Amino acid sequence: MPKTNNKSKRVRDYLTSKPDAPNSEVMEALGKYGVKYHDITNVRASMRKKEALGTTGQTATSRRGRPPKSDTPAGPGFAKAYEAGLKLVSDAGGIDEALQVLQVIRMIANSKLA
Repeated sequence: MPKTNNKSKRVRDYLTSKPDAPNSEVMEALGKYGVKYHDITNVRASMRKKEALGTTGQTATSRRGRPPKSDTPAGPGFAKAYEAGLKLVSDAGGIDEALQVLQVIRMIANSKLA
């Protein structure tokens, strides 16, 4: 069986036994195995990432890609709603006044639903 030189595993094992050890201490202990400073920081980062994911089963790449268009403000119909909002603010005399109008509309709608 060939001998493997798995630096990441050595760093993980060391950090598991001494989680508060500074990187310089890890370098002193594992430098003879060819462990470099960036190896330690990479292992620490991956350990933090795995800890943050917990046991949800998510992988680090499972949230890739664009968000759905419905989550973006510029979805279908946004231009019309934007223009209507601008007109409301203009007609009401400002944003604060427009918010008061919307609160009144919400109160009326809620009273009709009750």
